[in-house]
Amino acid sequence: MAGNISLTDQQKIAILLASLDEKISASVIQQLDPEVMARVADTIRTLGVVPGDIRDKAIRECVRGIMEMGNAVQGDEKTMNSLLAKAIGEKRAAAMLQDRVPSGREAFASLDGVTGDQIASVLSREQPSVIAVVIRYLSAEKAGEILDILPTDVRKQVMVSLCTSNPPSPDVVARIEEFMDSKIGQSKKARKLDEDDKVEVITRILQNVNKSVEEELLTAIDDSAESLGKEIRERLFTFEDMVKLNDVAIRRVLQEIDTGVLAVALRKASIALREKIFKNMSKRASEALKEEMEFSQKLKLSEIQAKQKEIVDVIRRLEGEGQVTVGEEGADEYV
Repeated sequence: MAGNISLTDQQKIAILLASLDEKISASVIQQLDPEVMARVADTIRTLGVVPGDIRDKAIRECVRGIMEMGNAVQGDEKTMNSLLAKAIGEKRAAAMLQDRVPSGREAFASLDGVTGDQIASVLSREQPSVIAVVIRYLSAEKAGEILDILPTDVRKQVMVSLCTSNPPSPDVVARIEEFMDSKIGQSKKARKLDEDDKVEVITRILQNVNKSVEEELLTAIDDSAESLGKEIRERLFTFEDMVKLNDVAIRRVLQEIDTGVLAVALRKASIALREKIFKNMSKRASEALKEEMEFSQKLKLSEIQAKQKEIVDVIRRLEGEGQVTVGEEGADEYV
């Protein structure tokens, strides 16, 4: 580079970073947006030999630019974690923060009892970056439900934001939480073991006991709290669990289900379950079902779930009558 050359801002930054200790320079580069990081790295690669007077000028102008910002600095969770880890070590830093920083799942806890439709209705009018903050802290199931409902271009932008943005600061999360609470009309509350949590805990326990013990315990629950027993049974066998039924059971279930109900229910089914259903139908029937699925009107997720529940109810009824066995795929069949 020659004497009185005019430097771009990018070149000034590149010269400053090339002048710093490598560890310090690397820590600065880590904070940059990926696209900016790539441009700066490319500029450093093409700098060549920079005379001392040009280097000093570039550094002075970088410092002046920093001073003109009013000595402002930015702090966030990533910076805090990095500084503490360097100061006292990663293990001690993690132990210190565990009791002081709320876990991610505690954020937006007031949305736990709100449907995906309601959340999506509020978020549909917000910027993708705001939606990404909310999505980041929701359960994977609810986040997926919301993304399904959002327009295609919006959910693409949300996913890009999730992939490229740094974790939001606690202040940003708190402000968005307050906004969501005000829009949905939910009062802020700490996460606690409510009725839904209790049902989930019991369901998980029953999923890990022998089949005979499971039925014994379910009968005991039915005797003391019939409605609770019904809800637990519904959670123990979901629509997607149909893939575990053997072919004989699948064909028996299909005899009880209207094609229109099945076409709607399969809209949100896995490929594995769809293929299992198709292979247990005649070629003509499966082609008619696929055509109805393809050309049926757009439906809300809640409508699809309602049809799936209808089918699960049929399976439960047939199981109670001893006509099908709800168990692992490939279980012995009696003929």
